[in-house]
Amino acid sequence: MTVTIQQLATETGANAVQDATRLQEQLTAATEIVTRLTKGSTVPAAMVDRAILEAAADLWRRNKARTGVPQFDSYDGNPEPLPSLRDPHTSAYIILRPWLRPGIG
Repeated sequence: MTVTIQQLATETGANAVQDATRLQEQLTAATEIVTRLTKGSTVPAAMVDRAILEAAADLWRRNKARTGVPQFDSYDGNPEPLPSLRDPHTSAYIILRPWLRPGIG
């Protein structure tokens, strides 16, 4: 199974057609992050895909809030939690941790 642009668009609220190029860039970068994290480890494919999706979503959110302050384009009067603009490695690592080999050295 591979993570698709449509899945990332659904996860982030992006437009899969208008934002396709940027979404693909985020997926490519997230795939590289997860591939590096899982090198030498056996991880279930579903967990790899979830880690890629989470890391790509974090990259997308960072892209949309360059100053570190999230934008709320559709505020409806209800308070919204601020999305985390953390390192995308963190999202992937948390998901993959049970299957990763411990670092030595």
